[in-house]
Amino acid sequence: MLEGRYTAETTFPKHDHRRHRPREWLINGIEKIAQLRFLERPDRTLGQAAIAWLLAEPRVMTVLPNIYDREQLAEFAAASETPMLTTDELARVESLYATNFGIDEPPMAFKGTMTAPTGVGA
Repeated sequence: MLEGRYTAETTFPKHDHRRHRPREWLINGIEKIAQLRFLERPDRTLGQAAIAWLLAEPRVMTVLPNIYDREQLAEFAAASETPMLTTDELARVESLYATNFGIDEPPMAFKGTMTAPTGVGA
C-alpha cells in the first residue's frame, strides 16, 4: 500500500489474499497512508520511512518487507542510507498510531500477537 498504487476503487485478482479482506481495510489503509505522507522527503520514500520507523523500536533487530520487483528491492536496500526519522516525526507517528489515525474501526484480529514479557527490559 505504501507505494500509492491503490485507490478506493482497486479490486484485487481472484487469487490475491487481499481480495478476502473487508473493503474498509483498503479504504482505511489508504487514509492512514495519506496521513503519513509527511515522512516522505526527496531523499526518503515512504517505504524507507516505514523501515526506519520499525527499526527505531529497540526490540526490532531486522525488517523483512514484502518485495515485489527490482525497483522495490533497490528502494528498501537503500533505506539504511536515508535520513533517520527525527524525534518529532517519531512522536507524530506514535500519536497517529495511538489514535488509530482518527479512524473508527474495530481492531484487526490477528492469528497471534506478541507482547513483551513483564519485567524484561528492552
